[in-house]
Amino acid sequence: MAKAEDGVPKRDAAKQLGISEHTVDRKLSDLNITCTQLTGPGRRPLIVIAPEDFERLKAEMIPIEAGTVEESTALGPRPTRPTQELIALLRTSLAAPSLPWFLDLRSARAYSGLTPAFLRRQIEGGTLKAVKDVGWKVSRHDLDRLAA
Repeated sequence: MAKAEDGVPKRDAAKQLGISEHTVDRKLSDLNITCTQLTGPGRRPLIVIAPEDFERLKAEMIPIEAGTVEESTALGPRPTRPTQELIALLRTSLAAPSLPWFLDLRSARAYSGLTPAFLRRQIEGGTLKAVKDVGWKVSRHDLDRLAA
């Protein structure tokens, strides 16, 4: 029967290498290394790696150098922006949506501030040019000229 002094327990190997026991299992399988299992009465089996196999496993590991730690992707506070930049962003995001060239009477009222009744009278009188397309549609250019 083998003794614990005959090798390195798998748990200790994982701690020394800085990896999980599951990763140690994968590496042992990749390198075709067999381990010894020590049993004792009333305790779980202890898996031991032979010293020469542990050295082989260590040689296969890529050493972690200090200072090569990658930036954390964890959530954190956002960097603050200058006030002027925030105001400029708000202005661009709150800009009025672009309007089509021709507006129906409801949109023309919102655009010009004139009532739909007044706009209809101007259309009927020929002062304001309009197109009949599922209701009257007025060009923004003509509305601007009417207001000027």
